[in-house]
Amino acid sequence: MTLGQEDYVSLELTLVGPMRLEDANGVSFGPKSMKARGMMVLLALAPDHRRPRGWLQERLWSDRSADQGKQSMRQCLTELRRHLGPHKAGLITEGGVVALDTNIIRVDPVLQQDPRFEAGQELCEDLDVKDPKFREWLEDQRAKLMQGANQARAVMRANLMEHGPPRTPVVALAQHDPEGAEEKFFIQIFNDHLARDLKEYGAISVVPEAQVPVGTELLRVKSDHYRNGRFWHAHVHMELAADHQYLWSDTRKIEVHGAPPIEELEMQVLIGKTATRVMNEVMQRHGDSAAGLFFRAQSLIFSLDKNAMEQADDLLQRAFELEPKAVYLSWRSFLRISQMLEHRATDKDKVIKEIDDFIATSLVMDGANSMVLAMAAQARLTVEKDAGGAMSLVRRAIDLNRANPYAWAFLAIAQMRNGQNEEAHGSAIRARYLARATPFVFWWDMLCCLTAMSLDRVEDAIRFGEAARAYLPTYRPALRYLYALYESQGVPDAALERLEVLMRVEPDFKPSLLHDPGYPSATLRNSKIIEKVPANN
Repeated sequence: MTLGQEDYVSLELTLVGPMRLEDANGVSFGPKSMKARGMMVLLALAPDHRRPRGWLQERLWSDRSADQGKQSMRQCLTELRRHLGPHKAGLITEGGVVALDTNIIRVDPVLQQDPRFEAGQELCEDLDVKDPKFREWLEDQRAKLMQGANQARAVMRANLMEHGPPRTPVVALAQHDPEGAEEKFFIQIFNDHLARDLKEYGAISVVPEAQVPVGTELLRVKSDHYRNGRFWHAHVHMELAADHQYLWSDTRKIEVHGAPPIEELEMQVLIGKTATRVMNEVMQRHGDSAAGLFFRAQSLIFSLDKNAMEQADDLLQRAFELEPKAVYLSWRSFLRISQMLEHRATDKDKVIKEIDDFIATSLVMDGANSMVLAMAAQARLTVEKDAGGAMSLVRRAIDLNRANPYAWAFLAIAQMRNGQNEEAHGSAIRARYLARATPFVFWWDMLCCLTAMSLDRVEDAIRFGEAARAYLPTYRPALRYLYALYESQGVPDAALERLEVLMRVEPDFKPSLLHDPGYPSATLRNSKIIEKVPANN
């Protein structure tokens, strides 16, 4: 299954890490040439996503004459329209200005607080435009981001030394009364869904602004919604309440099919994205609070590095000691499963007991939390090999929160275990779309690679695997599967390149391990592709 046109209206342009321009199904619409990609970046980082032609020409063709530069500009714009295909209206050329229509090409905001920078990624790290003016401009952008991030960390350290560990900031959803009853009703529903996501994903509680104690740092989130004909418009704004300091905002325009579109996929994405931005702000401003420790742990878990995962376990334990919340135990279960699969625990029985204890306690503490239920489903799948029990848990999770990308991911895995491969791929695609605002979207890319492989869709599997690798070049699961996929397709150079990187991050790896029932490559072993992988080296 792929998402239909009714489910999404735009492309997403991501600039942190490798530059990506994709639709909801992970299909790339990005141009091939570096100059065309550079133009997209110049427009994306412009204050209003528009620049004069002359300004763009000076940074992309500074080494050419004015006439040559104008000709190159025209060719570049033609290339961009060609690659955008059905979305070409997203590139506006009027008069002497080039701009992006953000109703069609949505730009993922670049923030100093983005945890992807903490994970070692940088702005447009795969961009190599052969023009000195562009290189100067890009390095300046990267330097400003790094300087801002360093200053934010320095302030956090200074505050910690002076005042001790900070409290988690209080989050309040601004209360206001629009004129229309429909808008008022929808704002309340939107706020309820956002509060739920913050509680379930980030263990962050939302309180009425009037009840916040004086002197407490307050993050205020305000949403405005209105209908204009057949379209519903949504705008979300986050600020520091004390001085109205702007932190982040986003906008959506969604076609309405009857009632206000809270169940529309694009609206669910906006709610999830808002929750992610709030959590990022907490991590950066209050990194030693329980929630801050939790968010730092997540980045370490997804790296799959052994030492980093051990640090993550310590952070999660400390978070639980500060604030005993079920979601922290659920994530320790997720971590233990990842450690068991990736690093082949020697005391497997002990690890399984820990997982069981984490899940049992978290369900008792908060059994109506969709994240807790989703992690319990993963444990059922991995430890007990109980696809039916997992399916029951994950269906409950989705009933509670249809916007939970982890729940849809584990539903996809359960469906694969049941032989429902087509349904599994559809669930994986939906999960990936919901998760596109997270810094760990490569995890869902990899899931889509697996579900595509289960359907023998090799080209799609390679595309999703490469998307995961682009985000995190040392991501072990992507490297394993890409090696096997390229080997099966008779592309030895690409296979060898992925194998060499994998052996650097996993020195004990050898291709024959992919045949080992204890090695994390089950989907590969269940496919015909495994026949092309050497079994004796």
